[in-house]
Amino acid sequence: MDRSLRGIAAAGGTAVFKGDPGEDSRVYKSRNGVGKNANPAKDRENQQAHRAYGFYHYRMISVSISNPYEQTLNFPILKDAARAVLTGEGIANAKVTLAFVNDPHIHRLNKQFLEHDEPTDVLTFPYSDKGSKKIEGDVVISYETAAEYAADRDHSLELELLLYVVHGCLHLCGYDDTSVKAEKIMRKKEREYLSKLGLPDIANRT
Repeated sequence: MDRSLRGIAAAGGTAVFKGDPGEDSRVYKSRNGVGKNANPAKDRENQQAHRAYGFYHYRMISVSISNPYEQTLNFPILKDAARAVLTGEGIANAKVTLAFVNDPHIHRLNKQFLEHDEPTDVLTFPYSDKGSKKIEGDVVISYETAAEYAADRDHSLELELLLYVVHGCLHLCGYDDTSVKAEKIMRKKEREYLSKLGLPDIANRT
């Protein structure tokens, strides 16, 4: 099996996944602490400053997670990785679902939408028209394939999953890897966002 993320592809159609109840549930926390050190007036001032400098736009990016097989996942870090890509690419309004499924499930989707009769690592389903002001779509990830790749590459499963989230979100932002030149651009972008997230570069590992 090729270990160069060959299975990642943009697919037409609709996968339809329900997000987790905590969709877009980040809560603003005061920089001034709590209890006796809390300063309500300063807290309101900080909230206003956050909105003035783009905090509102950050809240317009909704990332939810579908975990139908109840795998052990770090929801916050996976969502943050998706948001890092979307905001980094200048997206101000988005609704994205990260769906983590098993090999048989992604095999069915791969066969149905791409006519590839095999499981794969990641599939993306963009629902927005090109040039749309709002990006909508699903990134479907095989937890089992990620575990296999992570073991072969000798790094953590979480790191492999984060790479897939980054790559899938780049597809939703319009990038592809259908040519040598496009693939080089994708690898460069993957490295950029892995670095921004404080993660090691595994984008070129095979």
